[in-house]
Amino acid sequence: MKHRYLNDAQASWVRAWWAAIHPQEQGSPAIHPGLLGLGRGARAALKRCAGVDELIVEASTNRLASGLMKIEADKQFKHFADDYAAVALVAGAVAAVRDDVRDGRSLAAQLGGDDAKLSELRFLRLMRTSDVDDFYRQLKRAIQLAGNKADVVALANDVIAWCVEQRQPVQDPNHKLKSRWARDYYLPARDRAVVEKSIESTSAEIRS
Repeated sequence: MKHRYLNDAQASWVRAWWAAIHPQEQGSPAIHPGLLGLGRGARAALKRCAGVDELIVEASTNRLASGLMKIEADKQFKHFADDYAAVALVAGAVAAVRDDVRDGRSLAAQLGGDDAKLSELRFLRLMRTSDVDDFYRQLKRAIQLAGNKADVVALANDVIAWCVEQRQPVQDPNHKLKSRWARDYYLPARDRAVVEKSIESTSAEIRS
């Protein structure tokens, strides 16, 4: 699945990092050599962090950042090349995920719908906050309500999107994180697919 801010190499690094702080049973895929030594202790330390100031100084956060930013620096269009705070938020959010479901869905899609696990009031609070530590606290609560299950790459991409859009608004409102999350939360999957296809077709026409 294509993501707006993370390319395939960055997506692979996020999943490798998540696996390194969630060591599984014998027979699971080998830990990436650049991420050896992290383990459950690193995850526990991240989960104790209350905000970005604490997350950003964790060794495991900087291991995640080293891989992501090295790849980012080589991109033609850079979005978070020097944004350690954004990567720190990713580290904290991904550390809260117990099961990487790999289904491509956003957290909003998991928590919305007819039987919403996240109330509309809490969802709107999450959408409207512009304070980074408040966003982090609410995001962790949302992940908990999702049973600590999420697609870690989709989650990481959306956290990066939130950070980037705080300082550099997206010109097309259809592609804003808030717009995507609203569609994911309120619309059934079939309707979301129709809307997303229409948006992509319109964007392609504008670019051509």
